[in-house]
Amino acid sequence: MFEYLKRCGIVVNEAGVSGDGFFEENSVVNGVLLSRFFVGAYSLIDKGAYAKNAFIGRFSTIESGSYIGYPSVRPKNFSNHPFSRNLPFAASDDYLNSIKTSRFYLEQNKYTFIGSDVLVCKGAIVQDGVVIGDGAIVQPNSYVVEDVPPYAIVSGSPAVVVGYRFDAATVEKLVCKKWWKYDISPLINSYRDRAIDYYDNPQFMQQIFEGEFDCLEKKVIYLNTAKNIACENVDKNMIVGPSHIERWYTFSQKGAVSKPAGYHLYPIPAMSLFSNQLKNLVSWWAEWFDNILLFVPDFRIGNVAVDMPVKEGRLIKQELVSHENSRKCYDLGVESLEWFAKNPKVKFWFWCLNGREEYNQLNSNYLDDEGKYRHPIWNYSDLLERFKDSTFDIRSYFDSVRPMIVDGSIHPTVNCYEMMSELFPTFEWSKSV
Repeated sequence: MFEYLKRCGIVVNEAGVSGDGFFEENSVVNGVLLSRFFVGAYSLIDKGAYAKNAFIGRFSTIESGSYIGYPSVRPKNFSNHPFSRNLPFAASDDYLNSIKTSRFYLEQNKYTFIGSDVLVCKGAIVQDGVVIGDGAIVQPNSYVVEDVPPYAIVSGSPAVVVGYRFDAATVEKLVCKKWWKYDISPLINSYRDRAIDYYDNPQFMQQIFEGEFDCLEKKVIYLNTAKNIACENVDKNMIVGPSHIERWYTFSQKGAVSKPAGYHLYPIPAMSLFSNQLKNLVSWWAEWFDNILLFVPDFRIGNVAVDMPVKEGRLIKQELVSHENSRKCYDLGVESLEWFAKNPKVKFWFWCLNGREEYNQLNSNYLDDEGKYRHPIWNYSDLLERFKDSTFDIRSYFDSVRPMIVDGSIHPTVNCYEMMSELFPTFEWSKSV
């Protein structure tokens, strides 16, 4: 497995890499990299650095002693001990197990996103869920708890913006250009008879802004240490979704079902539609994949967080379910869908909502005197009309999904996964409904 990475020009610390993710050619991981990840071409995680659930662009450096994905500190938790966050504890006994929460309703182990051309200096800590913009610098021993704008320089604990690498106009041009996606070697080679001074060189930067370059193509290698898989990733489309996608992913790993040709399955169990983490993840994959199919989750997931400043709920807290709470979930969900719909690479698959409607009709719920279905809050037909340019209409492909639903969770059957595996590669992404 790791020998294959070496043959692809990827250097990794075999003892420190564990999880499921992607490497681009010419990336280097000498430190620890765990769980889910992406490491872009020419990026370096130095020896002594630690990264968990970290997504890192190209040409970025994580220096020794840095910690990427540090667990969020929750001052309002009843206790600071792991039991109050439903986390395992090596010396637990019957008493400790009895007072652990049965379910944890706020996000844990969130994904952290580090852009391209970023420098995270020695000893810096980046809290999980943070997004560090392209070109930013995190000064040594800083503790980053909030998102960092592109090309900002942050320092302190907690870290604050102390300046920018360039003036506002230059930063705007750099953000638009994304030079790391292109092969700029022809420009560099044009200086063959003299050295290039990269420091404070407006003339060179102007040539970068105005130049037309070919894309810098790099192989992407998919690694799964649990399954002992290392192979070139040829999938150009990404399916992001909740437990429905987790089941599909698990079944496909076992060989029980197929996955759609050209698609990678990326599950986030108990994923909230209005979570910032989902927005960050979809935005990330839209940078590195051609198309993103969002398997839209139940609108009520994350209902514990509807009145919180940061929408980081997971699961459905049943004791909070009410008309008022559900209405808030719906409004937040629609707001998120509006945000996703601005990206032409993102399309929706309203499996959960459509399946829930059919499940309700089967049980004679929300039917009027004429037997017509109408939910007081969410209805598939309303969302289909509102997001018609961003939606693949389930009812155009299936007369009914009732025979293909396992239970009230609206999880698809194995046969249904096979049908979707054949269907999704036929989608025309230039149009939807």
